[in-house]
Amino acid sequence: MLPTDLSAPTLAITPWPDPVIDRLGHDPRSLYVETFWLGILGPSTTWLLRRIAVGLERHPDGFDLPLEETARALGLGMKGGRASAFVRALGRCVQFGAATASGPMGLAVRRRLPPLTRHQVDRLPPELREAHASWQREQIGGGGTAAQRKRARALALSLFELDEPIEDVERHLHRWHFHPAVAHDAVHWARDRHLAARAAADAADATDADVGGGARRGAGDGRVAACGAGASSVVVLPVVPGAGSTVAAGTGSTVAAGDAPHETVAVPTRPRTITRPALDLAGEPSDAGLDGIVGPSDLGTSSSRPDDAA
Repeated sequence: MLPTDLSAPTLAITPWPDPVIDRLGHDPRSLYVETFWLGILGPSTTWLLRRIAVGLERHPDGFDLPLEETARALGLGMKGGRASAFVRALGRCVQFGAATASGPMGLAVRRRLPPLTRHQVDRLPPELREAHASWQREQIGGGGTAAQRKRARALALSLFELDEPIEDVERHLHRWHFHPAVAHDAVHWARDRHLAARAAADAADATDADVGGGARRGAGDGRVAACGAGASSVVVLPVVPGAGSTVAAGTGSTVAAGDAPHETVAVPTRPRTITRPALDLAGEPSDAGLDGIVGPSDLGTSSSRPDDAA
């Protein structure tokens, strides 16, 4: 059922989570949806779901969808109220289980679409039914050899690190002759790892900003410490008259005495560390830290280019 109030200029879009579909389903921008769901949903609804998927990726908690602007971008009309082409596209999202009403002015939308049901597959043209059957056989059979899956995952992860959109990552893998089932597995695996690594890096940056963002002054002693500036921090201390030429500071740092009213102490600081999930290209992520990006030697290949992938 659609939201009851579509008179507002925007529609509140929120994610509609499902642990099974989110793990096994297909991104609306994927080749699976373009190939098999397109004839079921229709082009207008498919493109609408693709735009909403982009919005939810940028705003994971939800966003306001401008109705008239979105309708124009899709080449759909808004005239006719609930009978307009754009509102019918929204209705088909609900009809096929991709969305559901969330209050009178909101719509909860799935991030991924499930595989087609048997009834939906039977509605496909003969060549697409055979292609879907082949895709299912590969999925049941594990989607290619372990070496193919490992290499596809590494290539997909590299593309995400270059900020390639998800649909382009999958198309690259298909152009490099990976089976659709292998490409599907690699894209979902690499995207999850890429987002997790980005979140870890953002958290580390926020921690660094809190800990080493500027100078800290000690209470009542006149000392100032500028932290996080590099390999060591500079600490300015008042000179005690008659002090020796060197003063031990922490772990062996020294102070050069002089006639100036203050002295400078170089104090080593803790290096910044970013912890990312380790990448197990053949299975699930481990709890160890990630030292670097997987190289060709880790993939069992030499200097072969992506165009040579089988």
